[in-house]
Amino acid sequence: MDFFYEHYGELAALMAAAMWGSASIFFTLSSREVGAGNLNRLRLVFAVIILGGIISATVGWSWVGQITRDEYLLLGLSGVIGLAFGDRFYFSALKEMGPRLSTQVFALNPVTSTFFAWIFLGETLGFWALFGIAVAISGVILVTSERRQKGSGNSNHATTRGVVFALVATACHSGAFVLAKHVMADKIDSLTGSFVRMVAAMVVVWIVAALSGKVSSTFRSLSTPRRWKLVLAGSVLGPSIGVWVALIGITHAPVGIASTLMALTPLFVIPLVVVTQNETVSRRAILGSLIAFGGVVLLFVT
Repeated sequence: MDFFYEHYGELAALMAAAMWGSASIFFTLSSREVGAGNLNRLRLVFAVIILGGIISATVGWSWVGQITRDEYLLLGLSGVIGLAFGDRFYFSALKEMGPRLSTQVFALNPVTSTFFAWIFLGETLGFWALFGIAVAISGVILVTSERRQKGSGNSNHATTRGVVFALVATACHSGAFVLAKHVMADKIDSLTGSFVRMVAAMVVVWIVAALSGKVSSTFRSLSTPRRWKLVLAGSVLGPSIGVWVALIGITHAPVGIASTLMALTPLFVIPLVVVTQNETVSRRAILGSLIAFGGVVLLFVT
């Protein structure tokens, strides 16, 4: 029990990685059936309802008046950047090249976070940090540059557009998490912070949907029980419980360590795609994943 209490931030980050890996499977299937844009809007509605229910049953709503206007604005901005724009590109990447390759690129999140800290916060990067970035990027390149083999059983393969989508998503999430941690500090708990971010993202994407006349078509996309189940399962594991657990991780553990553990998502995805999608994973893909993760570790152990 002492180990749990001393390391529950790290354990939460590890749990978030596993949940995101599972969510990526559901979101890949649902994005291909309902579309990335529809999925992004629908899962935010589900996530807000789920998180709202959890808040009502646990901490209550007394916190609403305790958060300042500036904190609401900054948390909302974090939600829009990460959950509206970032996830929209992430779902497009999932639709384009599947969960294994998309999460592999997305695992560069700690690298982009470190890069942003260097650019915007003036944090210096030592030799081993730069070497770690180079190693992580080389691992991703090794995986995404692998050519699709005929008869290999792989229905998903890397494309330039898919990689770009995943890189944009990675950059958005890095900035959003850094901003959220700065705002929340020790004042705002992870659950309420997640809810505020989710509501802000939901409002923005639905305003855009209303202006573009996509509200009715979004709900019509849930035309079968299978689609409902896929979107709901992904919403529970990803933007609701998954993001809440991730914020617990970055709030109660050093950001670098939490980000490193959350970067394990591709390693959770590999056995999932083998079982659920009959995808053949090459030794090169596994090696690239391990190299990329090793590079991320180098960022924070030296």
